[in-house]
Parts: sequence; C-alpha cells; structure tokens
Amino acid sequence: MAFSTGKGAYFAFDDPTASLFDWSSYVTGVDADFTSETPETTTFGQPAVTRIAGLKGKGFSVNFNFDAALDRRAALMVGQVGTYRLGPNGSTGGSVRYTGEALCAALSLSDPHDGVITGSANFESDDTQTRDTF
Repeated sequence: MAFSTGKGAYFAFDDPTASLFDWSSYVTGVDADFTSETPETTTFGQPAVTRIAGLKGKGFSVNFNFDAALDRRAALMVGQVGTYRLGPNGSTGGSVRYTGEALCAALSLSDPHDGVITGSANFESDDTQTRDTF
C-alpha cells in the first residue's frame, strides 16, 4: 500500500468573481464528512431498531492560516454556492481529484495573543461530486 501525507494537498473554491481560487498555500488541513441519514422505521412489536438508507450529503471544513488577501475573498464567499476542487495528494497529473458544488456556510477566525491567526471555512454540499484525476 502507498500511504502519503497531506502536505501536498490542493484545495480551490470559486471566489466572488466566479473564478476557481487556489487556497493551497494558506490551507493547513481539510476535514471531510460523507454522510447518509438513516431514518428509523421501527414499529410496535419489533425486537430491535430498524432503519433505512436516507439522503446523502457531505460537509467539509477547510482550516487555514490568516492572510488579508484570502480573508477578503473568503468573507465574500459566506452564503455563496461555488465549485470546489480537492486533490488530497496534490494537483499533479494523475492525482485523484474531487469536484462538486458547495455552499460556504460559515467562516470563523481565531486570533490568539501568542500564536498565528487562523481560520476555518465550513462548506455544505449534496452528494453530487465527481471523482477523477488531474
């Protein structure tokens, strides 16, 4: 098996001008959750809980080091839907690429007195995403 670190990962999202902006030089991590709701269907008399497969979705957060140029773009993206592109192993030819549409749902900043100013952008998406290569 070939394992790798995320140090060369690639992340881009539409900025307010609708052009794909590469966040990679600011990003410190991406956390993605792929989910499926599981509605309960249990009825009287059943000995255990029963469930069915429900709606799929995904959410992901992008953690980054603060930069004024990125902040101007990111602050305008909150509440906007745009294209995202994620390359867990980078963006060189042949690397895996995930592409889809997502809503930038939230942006938060952390400004400690003795450390780097950091931020996090949270994105929400449906399950429509393509997986191919760069």
